[in-house]
Amino acid sequence: MNLPLISVVVTTKNEENNISNCLASIDAQEYPNIEIIVVDNFSTDKTLELAKSYTRHVYQFGPERSAQRNFGLLKVARGQFGMFIDADMILSKRLIKDCVNHFQLERNIIGIYVPEIVLGNRMLHNVRRFERPYYSGTAIDCVRFFSLLECKRIGGFDEVTFNSGSGVFWHAERGLRDVGKVSMLYPKFKVEDVNKNILSIKQVFRNDVEMSCIFHNEEEITFRATLRKKVYYSSAFSSYVKKWGRQDADIKMQFSYFDRLFRIFFQTGGRLRTLRHLHYYLAFLLYKISLGFAVIFFRTITARRSASDTEDRA
Repeated sequence: MNLPLISVVVTTKNEENNISNCLASIDAQEYPNIEIIVVDNFSTDKTLELAKSYTRHVYQFGPERSAQRNFGLLKVARGQFGMFIDADMILSKRLIKDCVNHFQLERNIIGIYVPEIVLGNRMLHNVRRFERPYYSGTAIDCVRFFSLLECKRIGGFDEVTFNSGSGVFWHAERGLRDVGKVSMLYPKFKVEDVNKNILSIKQVFRNDVEMSCIFHNEEEITFRATLRKKVYYSSAFSSYVKKWGRQDADIKMQFSYFDRLFRIFFQTGGRLRTLRHLHYYLAFLLYKISLGFAVIFFRTITARRSASDTEDRA
């Protein structure tokens, strides 16, 4: 059989602690026809050296992940299908095979949402693991696996709006939905089972793990580190909202406090899960509200300092 080539693009910057696990998980896929493309944003650690031990397709490009992904997917990739992940992600061993099979079963689709599981065994990780499934297949999620031809057709990722910050995948996901049908690779597991059985990288690489998903390694994530990321990520949000308008349905879901904190957790299908795990939901509310106030405070202080420095220079 002539199996289609799959191009997996991994974007990196100073990811020496994560890149080996990420690339090893791609190398261990049950699907044999894969090209690994690493696009690095000029790391100063051992990321490049480690990446080159897994693939010869290692490049340096910037200034941000939108440009990195476009370089890998639009200029380097040769596959029929493309996939993009970050270096702190680990693929379950059957994921790509299941994505290809899903495309063959639903021949009219052009992209697939992939389930994601957060790794880590602290309370913060339990809350994040509880939160993440509610976003699957929504405008908050992103299409990870797709027809490379259709990705090129929509022009890939928005390098103008997202020359800094995050949310870059929302533009491409929206573009794919505009030109064709996307589908969800439904997981063959319950997140509650993961809480008991798979919390660490070591457990992910066990031979008996039959899940089809992306594991997101947040084992080292703390509230402080998350705050720094959120402050940076939000730097492009105003331009993104202005581009599409506040009345846009996707914008409302992505940025509405009511939708993000309440509605999505009590929709049909998720309501019973929320009520069964009400302690996680209440912890999620506390975490998100605290994080939101912290981001606003930090950005306000930063803006004041910037204005003060400008006045001093004047």
